[in-house]
Amino acid sequence: FSPEYENHETTTSAMLDVIEKYAYDSRDLRAKLTAEMRSFRNCEGSFGRRTAVEDRTEVLPGKIS
Repeated sequence: FSPEYENHETTTSAMLDVIEKYAYDSRDLRAKLTAEMRSFRNCEGSFGRRTAVEDRTEVLPGKIS
């Protein structure tokens, strides 16, 4: 994630595609997932911890083991 994330329309669209695909029959789950996206973007909760914020630009998704 980087601050430019929202500037990439295809990335945002793809993320919403995934949410809709896996939570298509649950409005409640879709709302929770989009709330998590908002929390991530705003560095809220655990996403606001120093390590989470600092590693946003260093650790690529799928590379965490």
